[in-house]
Amino acid sequence: MNKSRKALRWLLAAGALVLALAAAPAFGATYTLRAAATTLTLPDGTEVPMWGFALVSYDLGAGEVAGDNVVTIPGPRLVVPAGQGLTVNLINELPAAVSIVIPGQALPLAAGAAAPAVARNADGRIRSFVHETAAAVGGVAGPAVPYEWAAIKAGTYLYHSGTHPAVQVQMGLYGAATSNAVEADAVLGTPAEAYPGAVYDSELLLVYSEIDPALHDAVAGPAPTYGTAAWTSTLDYEPSYFLVNGQPADEAAPAATVSVNSRLLVRMVNAGLFDHSPQLLGSYLSVIAEDGNPYPYPREHTALLLAAGKTRDALFSEATAGTYSLSDRRFYRSNLAAVSGAMVRYISVVP
Repeated sequence: MNKSRKALRWLLAAGALVLALAAAPAFGATYTLRAAATTLTLPDGTEVPMWGFALVSYDLGAGEVAGDNVVTIPGPRLVVPAGQGLTVNLINELPAAVSIVIPGQALPLAAGAAAPAVARNADGRIRSFVHETAAAVGGVAGPAVPYEWAAIKAGTYLYHSGTHPAVQVQMGLYGAATSNAVEADAVLGTPAEAYPGAVYDSELLLVYSEIDPALHDAVAGPAPTYGTAAWTSTLDYEPSYFLVNGQPADEAAPAATVSVNSRLLVRMVNAGLFDHSPQLLGSYLSVIAEDGNPYPYPREHTALLLAAGKTRDALFSEATAGTYSLSDRRFYRSNLAAVSGAMVRYISVVP
């Protein structure tokens, strides 16, 4: 009887240990980002005040590597190795509190927190979906604040500030986060899989967004008026520049060059407030997932709807060499004389 009881206690203890280890977060990829102000100079000479993220450093498990620390629009891509978690250490140099969320993933935790913390204004209205990184004081940033995800599900995601997102996402606090189901192995010669069974040879990331210069001036211009009676909300948002990967003009050079019959994974992210409709002329896309959720079977589209905040993943494979244009079927085009098309990018297929 004593032996039986000891064996039972041992099994219960072992089971508790296994559950504890399973519940313990494993933060595999670590990024340190800096939120700061910058200025985007458009091809017509217009200068737009922006807020954005810069990559200070990252660690994917092999030691910390310094980033370029340059504020970019969109922000740096956060690549999370298959099956790992994610930690983002956020440094805030802006005059407003900011945060980070990844729609499609669980809300991030603060270090040691048991549940996401919601920030509220004095009147009780929610200001932020998660805990915040406080505003800089006198232009000096406070300590880095961690945002932790125990595991990142394979897929393509938009990350952005979870604080006052109607303003801060438009100001430029957004980027793309990606994770594969299976990583490519050069030694074994096996390709990457975006989702189980979705094999690809190369990839193209397209982040769509817009700019309303009047709103940016109201928020961060020389004489800010946002939040006053002169500019009370973002309801009058009227963008005049439409961007792909931060560029408002059409690009003549191919966004991707691939071989015939190879498999190009096209990751599409809409960080804007308007819906877009990427359309591929002369071929089609096999859409395999949206918002990080794989379809049970591919759907063939020449054009698809990319709603505000949504992501789509598609495979492109073409047997005929040539140049294939991918444009916005909704015909949003930047207010620039040099722009003749609607957010056009090209895929070149070579023999």
